[in-house]
Amino acid sequence: MTDSKNRKRYYLIYSAVFCACAALMVFLLYIKGKSNINYTSDGMNQHYRALLYYSNYLKNIVSTFIHTGKLEVMLWDHTIGEGSDIINTLHGYGVGDPIAFLSILVPEKFMPVFYVFNALIRLYIGGLFFSMLCFYKKMENPYGVLAGALAYAFCFWGLQSFTLHIYFLTPLMFMPMYILGLEMIIEENRPHLFILTVMFSAMSWLYFFYMEALATAIYGILRVFIRNGKRVLASILELLKILGYAVLGVLMAAIILLPMAYAYMGDSRLAITRSIPLLYPAFFYERLFTVYVANDFPYDLYMGFVSASLLSIALLFKDFRKNILLVLIYVLGFACVCLPIGGKIFNGFAYVSQRWSFAIALPVAYTLSLYWNRNEENKKYLLFVLGSIILLSLYSAWSRTERALVPVGLCIIFYLLSIFKLDRKIGKLDLKQSLMIFLLLINIFYIYQYNLSERGGRVYRDLLSINGAKNLVERNEAAVMTEYFENDDDFFRYDSNYFTNNDSISSGIYSTNYYWSITNASDQKFRILTGLRDKLNWQLRGYDCRAALDTLASVKYYISKDNYDTQLPYGFEKFDVKGDYTIYRNTYFLPFAYTYEKAISYDAWYAMDPVERQESMLEAVTIETEREDAVSLSQIEKIPFELIASEGVEVSKGVIRTSEKDQSVTIRFEHGADIETYLTFIGLEYSDDYGIIEDDHTIALIEVTADPDVDAYINHMTLEHRYNFNKHDYVVNLGHDPSTKEVTVSFDLPGTYTFDAFYLSAVSMAEYGNKIEALGEEHLEDLVLGCNEVTGTITLGKDKYLLFSIPYSKGWKAYVDGKECKVLKANEHYIAVKVEKGSHTVDLKYMTPGLKAGTAVSIVSLVAYLGLIIWRKKTGRNNA
Repeated sequence: MTDSKNRKRYYLIYSAVFCACAALMVFLLYIKGKSNINYTSDGMNQHYRALLYYSNYLKNIVSTFIHTGKLEVMLWDHTIGEGSDIINTLHGYGVGDPIAFLSILVPEKFMPVFYVFNALIRLYIGGLFFSMLCFYKKMENPYGVLAGALAYAFCFWGLQSFTLHIYFLTPLMFMPMYILGLEMIIEENRPHLFILTVMFSAMSWLYFFYMEALATAIYGILRVFIRNGKRVLASILELLKILGYAVLGVLMAAIILLPMAYAYMGDSRLAITRSIPLLYPAFFYERLFTVYVANDFPYDLYMGFVSASLLSIALLFKDFRKNILLVLIYVLGFACVCLPIGGKIFNGFAYVSQRWSFAIALPVAYTLSLYWNRNEENKKYLLFVLGSIILLSLYSAWSRTERALVPVGLCIIFYLLSIFKLDRKIGKLDLKQSLMIFLLLINIFYIYQYNLSERGGRVYRDLLSINGAKNLVERNEAAVMTEYFENDDDFFRYDSNYFTNNDSISSGIYSTNYYWSITNASDQKFRILTGLRDKLNWQLRGYDCRAALDTLASVKYYISKDNYDTQLPYGFEKFDVKGDYTIYRNTYFLPFAYTYEKAISYDAWYAMDPVERQESMLEAVTIETEREDAVSLSQIEKIPFELIASEGVEVSKGVIRTSEKDQSVTIRFEHGADIETYLTFIGLEYSDDYGIIEDDHTIALIEVTADPDVDAYINHMTLEHRYNFNKHDYVVNLGHDPSTKEVTVSFDLPGTYTFDAFYLSAVSMAEYGNKIEALGEEHLEDLVLGCNEVTGTITLGKDKYLLFSIPYSKGWKAYVDGKECKVLKANEHYIAVKVEKGSHTVDLKYMTPGLKAGTAVSIVSLVAYLGLIIWRKKTGRNNA
């Protein structure tokens, strides 16, 4: 197929087949009454909520400009967690993405439909550019190209992301564009596709851009050196030219890329040092065959390719001298899959993850296209390969199941069909090759349907219903709380015993819940230092009913869902009932910005234990200072206790060993009234003594229960857990009920639990009210929250530190009476300014760090790119 007429015919066929496949994908959901929005994971919690938010965000910018003539772009939103940068938080969820930008045209009631389109168009573009790459590399068989395009677009990475993380489809879209753009530079010195691909992918998601760039760089280096042979200098010069084009694309994206690079450098997941083992646990390698042909994904290794591609790869390695570049890519890819260091490098050196595996789909699909018509002439060799595939599938218990055996069966049928002599045509369609493609589609939809089904991935049960997608903001806790925000003049946040993740951004209210990939490093460090029991370091769910932390966060209301029993923070009293929800009000509420007279240094604060750090913040602000005011911690006492181990549990100093699942120890103690009680683990570690860990997301769950209303979990991640973030200190709030005299600590996994310290603390609340009153006595008044600005007035009887319950960011600047003053990181995660005695106006203004510089760089680079286009046109190079 060389002429434009046949090429257009191919693209029409590809589009028609793709649309039929997409319609079937959606239909399989529709007949179950389901949308493609994952309800229990990131689909609804992050991707869909972000899409709704971003659409309204863009519409508000346009509406404000039309009605006022002012271009106001909000950069900070107090509804994102306790407040967060919009670009930094929602990059990767639409901000900077050209397809998500189209949501500005979509009414909210049609957003579920756009969400489906948003996903499918990425798959379509990926297959489209894959086809263009194949034709550019002079593949003549349109059936082979179509097979590869469909295998690429509908690999398991694409199928899973369609119902889980739709923006994970972005790199699948860009990868063939990168390679095609690179080939066009190498073969014709035409850089435009490559430059624009770099720019748009960098703007769409920095996380995947890094992986795409690294994979492209590896391909480019191999491609150029193999092409040029011994001409090393020529290779280096050519690579430098390509690098120059890549840098231009990066600089054009600086308006988004520079702020995001700053945010990623501060992300808590990157700041953690983890030891990397030489090899993965044995279960990982035992599952590799299943991962290749089915819906298994240890360490985020999403592949799930059509099983017929195994035959094509076997043919490639048989003729390895003819396609040495492709063989080297497989060898390097296999090494990166099998060695944890590969997962760490491709994951930005943060932690081990195989989320780069979308890049494997391209060579696999390309090989399928390249060797599409070669089975018949190699049928004896492939018969041996097929026997090896069958034996390999039977080797492991992971693959001796339906999920792997059905694809193997389909591979056998494909082999038989491919070697069968059938020369009939139906119109212009080759019957045999059409049947082969149809068989590939059966393979694709087997993986898709199996993953949805109860017997497979059970995705159906996790998907939001169609009606639920249309009416996302139902009567949940955020919807209930909106009434109080409308009728209460104070700025306040709410806490809850049951959060609908990120629902506050849909309702435009303020909470203590945050669930986005990029976290404020200061927020996370604060939570680690105070022993909060976060399961994930980017999922922040309130303050564990710890009265001091709630009050210091300006929490005024606590909302409890009736079917979720819980204790209440000290000082919260029943206020109202709304349907299934009970609302409690904080009698010790602190306003948005309150004042400290005393201050201590971070060195002094770090020297305390987690409960002491909490209590110190009721008297003194922790800031970067050499000043050390006296802080009384006499209200904290260690409680003597009796520890009783159940049968099968051994307890010694710093060690608890359990021989079976769900074994426990009981702690008995005595304490007085008006006391908060805390159970603390310092330096907790878990060792798998029985070899029970067989996946990469195992948690050593510790349940702490006590009467009344204490049922808390410590989700301690094992060393094998892919999201282990080196958290070892945990504080469990046992409440303030004097009847609590016995606590049961249950250990889910058998093994050895070690710790540096394990103790009970009693915190007297006798002076709690007085301390809170002192903090709130002189506070910011006449509060106005504007676009990227906070203003107010304050009158002080003496010099004090004014603390704003705004998460710390270097983007904030502070002005007292119009004069800029230093912004201090306060209590590790908030901001404060020093204000002198007297009456003052205080202003805070926000600018995303790196945004101004990034905008300037993008403008200059776009001008440079236009200059390049003009120069190439004048010199005739655009037609080269």
